[in-house]
Amino acid sequence: MPGWQTPVTVSVATNGDRSMITRGDASPVPLDELVDGFVEGGMSARAALVDLSGGSSGTAWWPRVAATGTRIFADAGWDSTGRWDPADLDPLESCYAFTPNDVEAMAYTRTTSPAAAARALTELVPLIVVTCGAQGAHAIDAASSAEVAIPAVPADVCDATGAGDVFRAALLLGTLRDWPLEQRLAFAVLCAALAVERLGGARAAPAWRDVAGWWARTRASGDRELIGRYEFLTDVLCDASARRPLDATLDVSNAPAT
Repeated sequence: MPGWQTPVTVSVATNGDRSMITRGDASPVPLDELVDGFVEGGMSARAALVDLSGGSSGTAWWPRVAATGTRIFADAGWDSTGRWDPADLDPLESCYAFTPNDVEAMAYTRTTSPAAAARALTELVPLIVVTCGAQGAHAIDAASSAEVAIPAVPADVCDATGAGDVFRAALLLGTLRDWPLEQRLAFAVLCAALAVERLGGARAAPAWRDVAGWWARTRASGDRELIGRYEFLTDVLCDASARRPLDATLDVSNAPAT
């Protein structure tokens, strides 16, 4: 788009909290026009990630995309008003999954634990995943009635920027590949842990070789709990590397695993 500069976002960490500041001009092409062109052009996507702050029930763009068969994975934005009005979740009616963090989920549902919040939110979407930072994540799949809690993977935290996006992308990938809920959640938790160990947002997203390297180190460590939880990675990584043998220096695609 000639003349349109790419927006720049700065992550500012201060007093134990973080804020994001973006400088940029509005897109020359309105979002509605882009979506209309997408749908009317006969294009389709298997899944999409959306932010609920992007529109109310009557203005959100994703219902039009969902109507084409796209599974919508929604995230909640921080409510700076402090109201946490449950009506703000009305746009979830056309969504497949909702992935709030524990503070957001408990605030919207007026509950006191991530598990209780997840159970309350299952009335709104088929898949609810509550992220709990250093405590891992809690998920419920309404279709199978499966409920899973996965602890966080140990990580040397360097920069948490983009970890939530990496988590959701990994969850989406596992869902599209029809993995069991426990594997989807474990994979998402792992990818987020790998992402926070490096500086940057998109640059820190793990590639398959990063996942393979972690798995090789974990097997060598003898950590029975982690090895048992992530045993499914052996088959996943074989698929990713066109069934080539796995070893510590496995060089699969440089493309992000998420």
